[in-house]
Amino acid sequence: MIKRTVEELESVGYDVDGIIYVDDRTLHVDDVKNALPDVRFIHMWVDAKSFERLRELLERMG
Repeated sequence: MIKRTVEELESVGYDVDGIIYVDDRTLHVDDVKNALPDVRFIHMWVDAKSFERLRELLERMG
């Protein structure tokens, strides 16, 4: 789904770069990494234990 979304955005002229995937489970991480190897992953409640911490991580990664 993420790959299709990226392809659709690119097809209408968006420059899609620097994707950060945030999820509270790791179930789909390998699939996303295989489809889009440059995607960065934040494991919610593990890497970011609060929404404030998530915001801080996103600001640093951005």
